[in-house]
Amino acid sequence: MDESSKTIIRKQTKVIVLLFFIILLLIVSLVIINFRTRESSSICGVKSEPEWVCGTDNLQRQTLLNNIPKAIAQTQIHGNYERGEKLFKQNCAVCHTTTDQLITGPGLKNIFNRVPTHQVTWLKNYILNYEKVKRSKDAYALSLSKKYDQLAMTIFEDLLSNEEVEDIIFYLAVF
Repeated sequence: MDESSKTIIRKQTKVIVLLFFIILLLIVSLVIINFRTRESSSICGVKSEPEWVCGTDNLQRQTLLNNIPKAIAQTQIHGNYERGEKLFKQNCAVCHTTTDQLITGPGLKNIFNRVPTHQVTWLKNYILNYEKVKRSKDAYALSLSKKYDQLAMTIFEDLLSNEEVEDIIFYLAVF
């Protein structure tokens, strides 16, 4: 090999080594950023992921549990909060949040301020079979259907018991 070829190989080697260290530095930086993001974010590891997906930390959970007397007064039912939370996450959280955030369906925060009188009865009927409520020409049910482009909601009539629906309603009353 002549001297010019050796010089080119040395320069290429230096460039390759330099690129290797830059890539290594980028990888280490990404690992550190990922670790810090997980430390400072919710349980699920993503700050932007809503609480209803991740759950709540102990302080937030205790605050919600302190609202149970309000929920009892508002609903006149003594539901099971934990079971309602579990059922909500299994059946409702795909389309609804416990905030006012819209996903597929409306957010359910302060739902009792929006639904017609006899809120618990109305909500129970709507959750079990929203189609029946719409067919009864209920104005609020029809407005929901129109507002959300007539998206279909699961019919829970044969999937959830009345008690389970009451637990979901009780859980929602805490928010």
